[in-house]
Amino acid sequence: MSRIKPTDELGDIIGKMAQQVPLASIALQAAYTHGSCIEPCGCEDQQVGRRAIQTLDQAGIYGESLACLFTEICQCDPVKLLAVCKAVDLGILPIDSLTALRQPAGPRLDAQAILTSVRERLPNFGENALAAKTHSKSGSGAELLTAATRAETDWDGP
Repeated sequence: MSRIKPTDELGDIIGKMAQQVPLASIALQAAYTHGSCIEPCGCEDQQVGRRAIQTLDQAGIYGESLACLFTEICQCDPVKLLAVCKAVDLGILPIDSLTALRQPAGPRLDAQAILTSVRERLPNFGENALAAKTHSKSGSGAELLTAATRAETDWDGP
């Protein structure tokens, strides 16, 4: 069952999906913020990112699984994260492949190969990635990752 609702704002989405994992929060923020820059489709701002987040929600990717997908599989690259979600939407990647990431020994996806497959169908996908990096007021993926890693090691929990 989905955790997010169509009326949820970014803060609500992060609260429901990140499970207090800072790297998962960064992944959600990156998808939400950079989606329209990475996949220009004439959609309203954040529509593309919201669809990607809904795909993750449908697959049950939350917290640590989401952090692993973003950092280890997508190398903290919002383009690759959105490509993985878009591949599910396009039928290139079965949603079960994402769902399987919840298992500790689950399959590892090749995000670069998935991005290449998405670009075969959508040649301009990710072409505006430089704009996406400068679009965010919160900094680059590397800066966010460094801040989150620092926060993760300093956080004592509730």
